[in-house]
Amino acid sequence: MTWLDLAREKYPGREVERGVPWMQRCMVDPDYLVLVGRNSAGVAKVYRRYNIDLRGRLEMLGARPQPGASLEAFKMVQIMIDWARQKGATGSFRLDADSGVDFVPFAKRLGGKHYTVNFYEI
Repeated sequence: MTWLDLAREKYPGREVERGVPWMQRCMVDPDYLVLVGRNSAGVAKVYRRYNIDLRGRLEMLGARPQPGASLEAFKMVQIMIDWARQKGATGSFRLDADSGVDFVPFAKRLGGKHYTVNFYEI
C-alpha cells in the first residue's frame, strides 16, 4: 500500500494526486517524518509557533478499516511524538483533523488535553 492508495480510499472524489508534490517534499525535508505501514500512513512535522516554541504536529494520518490498523496508526503517532521530542520540540504535539476524525481515543491514551477552538471557513 502507498499513502496515495490510502488517500484515494479515504477521500473518494477528491484530487488526492495533487498532494504528490507535497508528499515528495515531506520525504526529503528534515522537519517532516513520513511513516507508511501495512494499513496506515502518517506524516508529522516540527515547526516553530510564532518563531518561538518548537512544536510537533500531525499533518496526516489515515488507516484502513482492517483489524489492527488503528493500533498501527496509534503506534505511528507515538513514534511521531518521540521523533518531535528528539528534534527538540518542547511545546505541544497537536492532533487534529479536517476530515471529522475524532482523536479522543488516541489523545486519552497519550495523556492529551482537549481544547475547543473556534474557526471559520468562508
